[in-house]
Amino acid sequence: MAALQPATPASNTREDRRQNRLWPVIYGLLVVLLVAGILWVNDLDVRLGLVRLFYGLLCVWLIVSFFVRRFRSWLSERTASEQSRCHLTNKWLQRIEFGLSVLMLLLALEAGARAMPPMSNSSTSYPGARFVWPTRYARGYEFGRNFSRSRITDDRPQILVLGDSYVEGAGVRTNERFCFRMEKSLRETRPQAQVIAASCCGWNTLDEAEFLVNHGSEVDPDAVIVAYVLNDAEGSGHVALQPSRWELWLQTRLRSYLCYRLFRARRGDSMSQYWKEVQRQHQPDSSSWLAVESALKSIEAWCQERKIPCHLVVLPIFTRDADAGREVTEQVVARAKTLGFHSYHTLDDFDGRWLDFAVSPYDAHPNAAAHQRLAQRIEAELKTVIPTKLLSR
Repeated sequence: MAALQPATPASNTREDRRQNRLWPVIYGLLVVLLVAGILWVNDLDVRLGLVRLFYGLLCVWLIVSFFVRRFRSWLSERTASEQSRCHLTNKWLQRIEFGLSVLMLLLALEAGARAMPPMSNSSTSYPGARFVWPTRYARGYEFGRNFSRSRITDDRPQILVLGDSYVEGAGVRTNERFCFRMEKSLRETRPQAQVIAASCCGWNTLDEAEFLVNHGSEVDPDAVIVAYVLNDAEGSGHVALQPSRWELWLQTRLRSYLCYRLFRARRGDSMSQYWKEVQRQHQPDSSSWLAVESALKSIEAWCQERKIPCHLVVLPIFTRDADAGREVTEQVVARAKTLGFHSYHTLDDFDGRWLDFAVSPYDAHPNAAAHQRLAQRIEAELKTVIPTKLLSR
């Protein structure tokens, strides 16, 4: 009678494998690819409430899907026959299913990181930089390495401003930069006036001197302004903790908000030692300051040869304790004066309300209101050294 017991047909085993193993894997793969594509494209502005709501719902759906899939996988494994469990194909499908579930959970965490209020950091390693620094990704800007000669004419006056991300306008739009505002104001009395911003994120005084030597004759300015920030003495080193190679790759290539938030958490209060390091870098005999001094001498010599005024303005770092850099700031101003610059700082132009003039609590760049004040102060200083006939009709 035992020979008459019906055996499980092979077709039923294949159908079971297809229903309980293969299709969930295919479905999971499609979901992971679709969601990963949406997150990688990164074309949704996370500053908008509706966008963050979308990411929040996506996060919840992915988490629920993760637990549902793990439960179904456990249930399928529990009810499967011994023969099915030992089948090589089923083992591989089970491993792939587990891997897809883990990826789904990671994507849920990434979506959750985007659902949180944005940090609005305008650094280039921030995945949302295209939103908080919109004109950096626009075509046709003439800053730094992308300097365009088409921006230059023979009209006067022409003011050349050398600087880094402060001048380039991190965190603000082009028409909010202090260079643009200065030009607009000067054109009220001199329609031909131009303020040319030769700047690039990450530049220091050495880069600015090199640009002036290589391209200054093309611009032929009537005055040169060096916008100095206290991190210009860093050189190739950095005061603050920087992303590791993998963190930078995840943030810039995979555009991971989750990785950026984890980096910020790891960074912690590393800025607490910032001002001590700034003081060390600006010691008169330090290699970092000697490099800055050499660059300033080169800029001043270039201007002196052409008999045009050169300014140096020290811009604040817009943190809660910005006034902690006053001693170093005044030291830079004093030394620049001995080198022949008309130099000054703007620490006293913001009423001590540093965070009110910052892009965000996470970003020490000046916001639009700060750029407005910088424009007013620099223009006032500019009029004291440039012949009146150049700034009036």
